[in-house]
Amino acid sequence: MISIVKAVLDYKPPNPALNFPDDLGLLPVAVLGWSVLHFILFYCVFTYIADLFFPKSKTTAVKSLKGKVLTNDQQRHKLYIACWKFTHFLILAIVGVCIVAKEDWTFSIPKYFENYPNQPMSYLMKIYFNMQIGGYIYACLLIPFEPKQNKRDILALVVHHAVTITLIWLAYTQSFQRSGTIVAVLHDISDPIMEFAKIILYAGYNKLADAIFALFALSFIVTRNFIFPYTLVEMEKYCRWPDNSYIPTNNILIFMQGLFLTLELLHIYWGYLIVQMAFKAYADNGVSDDIRNVDGKKKKVQ
Repeated sequence: MISIVKAVLDYKPPNPALNFPDDLGLLPVAVLGWSVLHFILFYCVFTYIADLFFPKSKTTAVKSLKGKVLTNDQQRHKLYIACWKFTHFLILAIVGVCIVAKEDWTFSIPKYFENYPNQPMSYLMKIYFNMQIGGYIYACLLIPFEPKQNKRDILALVVHHAVTITLIWLAYTQSFQRSGTIVAVLHDISDPIMEFAKIILYAGYNKLADAIFALFALSFIVTRNFIFPYTLVEMEKYCRWPDNSYIPTNNILIFMQGLFLTLELLHIYWGYLIVQMAFKAYADNGVSDDIRNVDGKKKKVQ
């Protein structure tokens, strides 16, 4: 036991820009910060939004094509989740964009690996990586409270969160902070749009929700099914030492490539569901509340 504690205390991350334990110690603070923010917003903001759309004094219903009726409490619960996810993803997107907006390497993939591993890392970027990891850890804890889904979609969600946490952690500790930031920003752009579309749908503005969903579908497919894989292919060309060997020289890069492939397969799967949902929305004159409905049918606000 003593040897384990000593090994932890003596641990030095491969990234020279990190100071242990200070920088890695931000992670539990980030997890706690997300949970505290969620608690505050739930009682100070989300409940009032729910009272506005679904007052407890009234009985409203959302019906699926199979005739299932969601109670007022169920509708409020779904709204709470959408509001939190929108807030969570929007914060990450804003912080990520603020970081890459002022960097000269953002649109130059060769610079992602320039002077590797001795690349400077701002304190804001360190906070951003811990916010990302802490946010997904907290999201894993919230999975049991998600609206009912089938086992396949739950598995896909768990795999996505596990892969994402691992990739962000490796990017943070293995000096891939530049490429890691770009990948994270690409993934953060479309998520708040989807959650905002849900909120608008729950509020009863179906036509507006359709328009926002169309924007989400476009942003998701473009960023995750085109720009993301293109960026990975281009990064592979420049992720090399002067002798043309890969950076780093161990098997971590191969492991990360496997995780990226898993992530892209999930993107293709979800992209297929989004396109399928878009065709259903066109045929049925309205989007559903989620691309992963349990019954596979559209649920519209009546």
